[in-house]
Parts: sequence; C-alpha cells; structure tokens
Amino acid sequence: MIPASFDYAAPTSLEEVVTLLQAHQGARVLAGGHDLLTQMKLHHLTPPMLVDLRQIRGLRGITKVSNPDFLQIGAMTTCTEIALHAEVLTQATALAEAAASIGDMQARNASTIGGNLAFGDPAADLPAALLALDASIVTQSAQGGRTIPADQFFAGSFRTVLEHDEVITAVHIPLQKGGRRSAYEKFKNPANGYPIVGVAASLVRQENGAIVSCRLGFTGAEAHPQRLYQAEEAIKGKKASAAAFSAAVALGVVGLKGRSDLYASGEYRVHLITVLAERALARAQAG
Repeated sequence: MIPASFDYAAPTSLEEVVTLLQAHQGARVLAGGHDLLTQMKLHHLTPPMLVDLRQIRGLRGITKVSNPDFLQIGAMTTCTEIALHAEVLTQATALAEAAASIGDMQARNASTIGGNLAFGDPAADLPAALLALDASIVTQSAQGGRTIPADQFFAGSFRTVLEHDEVITAVHIPLQKGGRRSAYEKFKNPANGYPIVGVAASLVRQENGAIVSCRLGFTGAEAHPQRLYQAEEAIKGKKASAAAFSAAVALGVVGLKGRSDLYASGEYRVHLITVLAERALARAQAG
C-alpha cells in the first residue's frame, strides 16, 4: 500500500532535529524505518513529517568507555553491526544474540537500536536484552540531555517515556568487573520472526559459584518489555543449578497474565517465559 503524503527533512545536526520536531506536531523520527515505514504503508501511522537521522554524524558505532566502564552504542548502529561486534559478543552476549535473531539479513542491515527502542513494539527483541544488561538510554531534547534506565523507558504497548521533541542518541551498557555472562532465548513467530516471547538473562558469579547479581528481561508476553524482579531476588546468593533457576522463575511469573492475540494465549506466553528463562539462565551460567 502507499502511505499518506508527508513532508520530509534530512537535518545534519541534533539541534535541527529537535527544532523540526517542535515545529511539526506529530512528526516522527526516521532511523532504519523497518517498523515505521511498514506501519505507514498500512495507514496505521500517518505522521505529517519524517525527520531522517541518517545525515547526522556521531550517532553510529560502538565504543568502549572507561571510568566508569561501559559500552556506548550509537542510536543509528544497525542490528547487524551489533550482532557482529567483538565487544558486544563477549561483554553483552544477550544483546548480540537478540540482534542476530531479528528477521533476516536485510532487516538487520536496516534496523537500528535507537529506532527499535523508540518504536516501543511490545514484541521487539532488543529491549529484553537491554533490561537484562542494566542498560540506559541516552536522549536529547530542547530541555537538554537525559539518561533513562531501560526498566523505566517503556510505558505501554507502542509507548515510551520519550517526549515529542526527544531523540535517542545512544545506549549505554555498564561493564561488570569480574565478568557478566548473559544469553537470549526466544520462541519466534514463524511467519515474521518476531518473538512470541523472548527472555534474556545475565549473571555475575563469585569464585565459589554463588550468584552475586541476576537480571531477567522478557518481551512479547505483556504490553511492554519487563523484568522478572522476584525471580532475580530469589536467585541472588544461590549456587547456580537447574533446580534453583526453576524455583526462582516460578516465583517470578506469579501474577503475570500475559497478552492474548491470534498467535498465542496469555497463559501460553507465561508458560513460555518460564521455559525460556530457565534456558537463558542455564546458558548464561555455562558461559
């Protein structure tokens, strides 16, 4: 289908982007366009203007920063670049696996981490990994910059806490001393590759095998990506084992109802969380 008519701008600075967004109510930022343009062709979205970020320097690439130690991933970095980057593969494995699982090569070459997050799709892969990795989203607006923890970023189905004139510029993933191991598991829709449910796990262990830190993020099962807080707390201090993981995950899903659609019932999605969380934890602890 042909989208409704719209104006187009390709600014060369973030200041221009913010000015355009302020001047045009309802304007949308164009990053990779993988999700946005599809929804526009279906007339689910009809923005009056698209503000293209592809001419702005400094929004693409992955850098390791010291003091404090973190990976900085530019908002326009593609999923292919994330999936293949050596530091991401070793320091943020769950994110590399989530990025590699998206669609096909053409989709991964177009999709960007900033666009993936800003669109707020409840079944996007990357948010689960970013929740598990304690990531933060860095933004810029007319009011200045801010850094938003990933677990405070999603506000509902296709909704985030971004203001109208606010643009994602980067994602920060803290690096854990002593090593953090992580993994991503998903049960995908065979028609489009989106996760029916996806779960990411990260673990930090002491030399004696006790778990110091655990984070679990899931996507696809509720109105927006979330963490399994109760499971995380139940695992801390325990020795890594299948029994410990199973018991903790069972606590973590208490109260979840899951969203139902033509692909799966809410009950089935909650069941998938338990299965995939246990698998992700097992792979993370095996390292």
